Amino acid sequence: KGDRLAVLDKYAHVLKEYNDSELRALIDVANANTALEDMPKEHAELLRGMESDSTLDWVTLGYPKAAQDRGRYFFEVHLQKDCLSPQVGLLSSSFVKAPRTKSFTGGVGDDEHGWGADGQHAILWHKGTRYPWSHNWPSDGKALTEDIVVGVAVDFSKREIFFSTNGEWDKEPSFGEAVIPKGVKLYPALSLQGRASFNFGPDFK
Repeated sequence: KGDRLAVLDKYAHVLKEYNDSELRALIDVANANTALEDMPKEHAELLRGMESDSTLDWVTLGYPKAAQDRGRYFFEVHLQKDCLSPQVGLLSSSFVKAPRTKSFTGGVGDDEHGWGADGQHAILWHKGTRYPWSHNWPSDGKALTEDIVVGVAVDFSKREIFFSTNGEWDKEPSFGEAVIPKGVKLYPALSLQGRASFNFGPDFK
């Protein structure tokens, strides 16, 4: 647009102070997405489960259009009290989307295309395997007894995934390069029965 060109013209003398490699580096920084705050304001997509209403069935929801394979980003999932068996984390672009298909019921971390955290049972999920986790989300044995904020951070260059509970982070990554393939594209996802919401910033808890 003309007004945008006018802005470039106004600062052309500043741009001349940088060489081509420096300008490319500036562009990379400007395009980096660290909080996903520029993600389209749309509802999470139903990926698996028989009901679009997550209070009626255990379902998997996510944002496959937001899949990324570089840089670093962070988001939160706000789990409301009474959620059942939440698995919070990331799915790869290879995860099979099969909404309203009874033969596909697995959630985040139940196959090789997912990495999830389940603090209700103090475990991490990947390839359907349970790994011990030090976080315990308050539960009566069936459902969460209070609201929980789960943080998810990804560093693609190091191939590391971190999780937090109400702002408390593990010192070591929950998943590392041994189980995160090179070049994999990941996107935010969640499996649960109950109510929850994604927060992509900029105002985090």
